[in-house]
Amino acid sequence: MKLNITLITLLLMTNVGKAQFQTQKFVNSIPSPPNDICKTSADDRQAFVQKVSTFQIELDEQIKKTRRASRVDGNYVRNEALKQMATQYGLSDTDVQKMKSSKKMSAEDKAALANKMMQQQANVSLGEVKNLQKMSNEGRKAWAQAYSAEAFAMAQGKANDSGQKPPSNTVELAQQLQQLNAQVQQRRENISDEYKKIIMDPQRIMDEQKILAWNAQFSSLIGANGGQGEKMDSIALQVKNAKELYCEKYTARYLKVLNDQYKDMSASYNDYIRIADLTRLVANSQPVKVNLPQEKEMEYLEYIKVYLIHLSAVFNYQLK
Repeated sequence: MKLNITLITLLLMTNVGKAQFQTQKFVNSIPSPPNDICKTSADDRQAFVQKVSTFQIELDEQIKKTRRASRVDGNYVRNEALKQMATQYGLSDTDVQKMKSSKKMSAEDKAALANKMMQQQANVSLGEVKNLQKMSNEGRKAWAQAYSAEAFAMAQGKANDSGQKPPSNTVELAQQLQQLNAQVQQRRENISDEYKKIIMDPQRIMDEQKILAWNAQFSSLIGANGGQGEKMDSIALQVKNAKELYCEKYTARYLKVLNDQYKDMSASYNDYIRIADLTRLVANSQPVKVNLPQEKEMEYLEYIKVYLIHLSAVFNYQLK
């Protein structure tokens, strides 16, 4: 009996494992563009686009799940911020509880709390601030000079007492994050620019307009009488040849960029995971702990989504 239960458990665990989304396996299973794109039939085009669509649907579901798992706990961040303020401004537990229920605080309580925070952080009270409003310009200047000297002396004293230095590892992590993120984004921008070059190519636009003009001329002759059959045949042949040349020329360029994008996407997985790790380390090294979730693949999933959009448009230069 125990053996049967163990076997059933193992089978269930195996099925659950199969059901889990595996990002790199998903990328490897994305279909390649068809061969001889310019010669594919309408049915083959529709079948391929539908196949890519199933991948897009599956990916969208995974993105939704990942986004839910990536949400930051707002209550946690708020409580951490209050703890940090309590330490920084010397607030008591009673003061912190009052801040948590700020809607119930009276005007007097808010003023008293603000006065305490200013006194602790800036060594100046609300009373002094109010008195400044009544001072002459000369008086304000004298007060500011005296206050600046006192504040500088206090800051120096605190620094000497604590003996603490800014955490160099945090700065290094932030620099690593900035550099790696810049590299990844630059590669993506370079690929995006190549797509734009095809779309904005003046020669491509002229070629397309010429084909559209011939199509319009052909349509204008339909139903007309006057022996225009030979002319229509000539135009039809021109359109057919021009469409084939157009498709071969610009689809080849598109496929090259698409292939470069797939290679970059496949090779960038570890970079995106490292960026997510660094982002979490840097965020959680700040005075107010954000406690970012462990989820690491969100940005990479979004990149896959962009690639699938381009893949589904692989027939764009096969003019109808």
